[in-house]
Amino acid sequence: MDDAYVPGGSPTRALLFTVCILVLQGLTLVRLMNVLLLMRRNKEFRSLWQRAHAVLCRCSERFSKGAHESTSPEVAKFHWAQCNLLVIGSRFFSLVLFFRLIMFQLYLQTDMEHLLSPPLDISSLAGYAVVLFLTTFRRTVQPKTLDFWYVVNQGLSILPIILCAPEEVYSMSLITLLPRFLVGLVPKHAWWAILGNLVHWILALKHVDFQLQSSTFAEQSAMLGIVLGGILSIRQQIFQNVKMSFDLKTRTIELEAVSSLLLGFCDAVVEVEEDTLTLTEDSRQLSTMLLHGHGISAGGLAGSEFLNFFTPEDRDHIEESLSTGSKNTLALNARMLDCLGNLVRVELLHIRRLGRCERQEATR
Repeated sequence: MDDAYVPGGSPTRALLFTVCILVLQGLTLVRLMNVLLLMRRNKEFRSLWQRAHAVLCRCSERFSKGAHESTSPEVAKFHWAQCNLLVIGSRFFSLVLFFRLIMFQLYLQTDMEHLLSPPLDISSLAGYAVVLFLTTFRRTVQPKTLDFWYVVNQGLSILPIILCAPEEVYSMSLITLLPRFLVGLVPKHAWWAILGNLVHWILALKHVDFQLQSSTFAEQSAMLGIVLGGILSIRQQIFQNVKMSFDLKTRTIELEAVSSLLLGFCDAVVEVEEDTLTLTEDSRQLSTMLLHGHGISAGGLAGSEFLNFFTPEDRDHIEESLSTGSKNTLALNARMLDCLGNLVRVELLHIRRLGRCERQEATR
């Protein structure tokens, strides 16, 4: 029965696994060569080096600035998102640990067998006190205290590894895998998560005297890679979502400010997509100017082709002028058609709004 779970249990099975591994390695090599050829064709090696150099420069600046690493609004909002995540996670673990302590209490007051791992008792008791404190005193969870709370919670996740027997290392690592993963998302500095899991890895290997040929080394190393990869990836995704939300809010504020300014000397202000030249939202001013205001719902003009409001003779000229990608303000004379087909001579003032990346490039 045991032979069925061992890849090398029989020559046939060993040959089958060897062939599968060789095929996967070959496919990986083909995929890698394809990516390298595409990067060479698109001349991305230089941009890749530039991005790597920029990352190194930012890391160097952060280390040189020390505690005053970055105070940008996006980073500050990201840290507050981590605070909310810590509180929400504490509420979840308070429920789990509550039932865990009930089982421990039954064990202490009766003669029943200990159904759970004894090395978890101390960490469960202390962990419940911590999460109860965090959920009760919400104001203690702030960006400046995130690293402290990570050290406390990670220490409680590491404690069972210290107290368990060598044969329980694998089971303890699996039980604490989810807490270590979730806790790794909340430190203010990502290197705390890396350091905390490295400490867990070292303490687990200490039970087998750091024998590289042992199964514990392979298991703990695989867990370390999975946990760190997941933590860093999700932290980056959370930051990107926060940044996108912040950029969207900033963009909305900027558009409202620009629209209010332009309405001071323009009859109508509209926003169009750069690629399709379609209206992104309803324009009451344009509807009124072209006599389309009657029977139009609140989002009636959203998605409409902006060029359709012009005479056929002017559409090509307008499309060419708006699609040139020029960063300068353009003033164009054109003729529009109202709902009755009458010509309305207008002067267009076209302002292209730069995206975030373009603004950064323009300031260099």
